[in-house]
Parts: sequence; structure tokens; C-alpha cells
Amino acid sequence: MALDKNKSLTQNWTTDKNYEETANRLIKNFILSLLANGSKGRLVVESATSKRDFIFHKIASNFLSNGMPSLNVKSEEIQDVLTEISFVTKKNLDIEEQIADILVYGAKLKLLGKKVVNPTDYDKNVIRIMNQKLFKMDPKTWLKKKKYYSEMKSFEILP
Repeated sequence: MALDKNKSLTQNWTTDKNYEETANRLIKNFILSLLANGSKGRLVVESATSKRDFIFHKIASNFLSNGMPSLNVKSEEIQDVLTEISFVTKKNLDIEEQIADILVYGAKLKLLGKKVVNPTDYDKNVIRIMNQKLFKMDPKTWLKKKKYYSEMKSFEILP
């Protein structure tokens, strides 16, 4: 997920709107992946500010309370798969947060595309790894999983 701030400005998105739309898509994709895999998971958010943390909490709570009516997913189904929401800081030194930071760098390089002048071997490797980690639906995927996977976007530029 990437945000083109220049495009968001032309659509009169505020900083809060940028954050809300990004958080909504991230949380929705995470829940969809849990539903498709029949697994349980916890949402770990790197704490930013109380206002931004509240946005993540509000959006997750909305899914937990209302489900996803457009996909006929009841709130109870989401409550079964999304087991926890926690906020951590960089001071935790969680490996997951550090890996996410590296992949965000790869996403930025991918977003810049041909504008990257003389990418280093490190840059090329980060882009390659990030591309390998992007979700791709197997053509043999069961119909029930396809219902959820087809709603996911592995790399999306907002707005």
C-alpha cells in the first residue's frame, strides 16, 4: 500500500483522510487474508500518535462490530479470526516491525519505478524480495477463498 500525497491533495484529502483510507485498506486486507486461510491472527500496529492510533482502533472496531456486509461476512466471523489488536513502539525492537520497515523501503522504490537513478544491489534485492512477498492468487484457489482474495489488492497506490 502506498499513498500518492500529490494525488490525494488534488482530491482534497486531508492528512486524516489519507491515514483513514490507508488504515481501512490495510486492516480489510489483513482480515480478508485471515478469512480466506481459515486462520487466526493479531493486528500489530506501530504506534504513531494518539490520534492516528485511535483511527486504527476505530476502523478495526468497525469491522469487528459490523462485519463486511458487502461480502456477507458477519461480525462474529471477523471476531473469530481477528484475535487481538496491539500497538507497539520502535523501542520494542520487534523483528516484524523491522522487516516491515525494510519492505516499506522496497515499496517506495517500486513506486518510484524508473525514477530511481543507479539503484544499488541492496535496492534491487529489497525490490525483488518485496515483489516476491506480494500476494498472488493461485488459479487453483477454491471458490470460497477466491471470494476474499479477489477483494485484496497486494500493491495499491492511493487515492
